[in-house]
Amino acid sequence: MFLGVVAVLIVVPVYVLFIRDDDSPPSDSELLGAAADPNKAAEVLLEQVSDAQQGITIRYPAGWHGDTEDKTVRVKSPDPKTVIAVTTGGPANQAPAVFQEAVRGVASSYEHPRVTLAKPAEAKPISGLPSASAVISGKLKGGDNATTLLSVARGSHTAYVVSAIVPPNGGDIGVANLILQRGLTLSG
Repeated sequence: MFLGVVAVLIVVPVYVLFIRDDDSPPSDSELLGAAADPNKAAEVLLEQVSDAQQGITIRYPAGWHGDTEDKTVRVKSPDPKTVIAVTTGGPANQAPAVFQEAVRGVASSYEHPRVTLAKPAEAKPISGLPSASAVISGKLKGGDNATTLLSVARGSHTAYVVSAIVPPNGGDIGVANLILQRGLTLSG
């Protein structure tokens, strides 16, 4: 009997060490595994915010915060300096014009923006949809330096504006990339 109790006292604490509390942020190794494996991404991206009418769902890890405001679905890092925001920009056939307007709009929030457009062959699909992308960086008006990764994804009916804003130190760019690669669903 005594050996059985000792075994339980040893095994239970060791077992508990290997169970991740759902409220704790994922570790770096969990994030790397999740980026490479969709099944592991489902284990890390446990929270969700969505707008069914717009066809937008964002899954994100514990510690992040999600909300929907003014038809924009948004998730923020715990610090909240890294932000991913998604909204609809118009009909799918207007995606090139939506992209140009989005780039102008985001650039106008910077004092002296540096805008780099991705060549069409370099633009990665967003949620499996073809996209146009740009990187806009500099000092935000009345604020700190930041970089915005901006894409417009063309769905079957809708053009989606997807942005990720990160601080100069990179913030939670690894988590943001995971969310954009494995946690974003656009269905319009």
